[in-house]
Amino acid sequence: MVKSLSSVDEGVQTAAEHELLKLAGATPGGRKVVIKELLISISQKRELDGTHSVLSPEMFGYWTSVTTLLRELKASEGIEVMIRCVNCSNGYAGNMGEPPAAYNLVRMGALAVPKLSHALLTESDGYKRIKIVLRLSRIGGPQAKSALKRALSSEKDKTVREYIRSAL
Repeated sequence: MVKSLSSVDEGVQTAAEHELLKLAGATPGGRKVVIKELLISISQKRELDGTHSVLSPEMFGYWTSVTTLLRELKASEGIEVMIRCVNCSNGYAGNMGEPPAAYNLVRMGALAVPKLSHALLTESDGYKRIKIVLRLSRIGGPQAKSALKRALSSEKDKTVREYIRSAL
């Protein structure tokens, strides 16, 4: 089913998503198995190593499906992978104009804040840090605000600091 997420046929992708969600809820260990298989699959996709901001059409569809599944499953195990490829898109738009991981990280809400906070302090790419600032800003709440304040005190990039100030 995970392989079907790479199909160019949207119907096949959608059916695979539904089946994987059903499987995840069918048994106590089903969720863990589905998440593990998704993470293994992601690790085998070179385009999702965080260095490709524009994905091929096939990979974009796959990435959209996978990030949606990780969100639906509340898979904290997948947050780091999503952050690594927070800017991976098709070059035009994702859901609501956002790349799939960016969109789904916001919808994960507070669950994503600790790892986003850590990434904001450790990510070397300024553009990705800006994307992380925007995610934290959209999630909101005291934890996100605290993470932004903490990052502001150590951020060296002027543009990233401006985004943090604006978010606060």
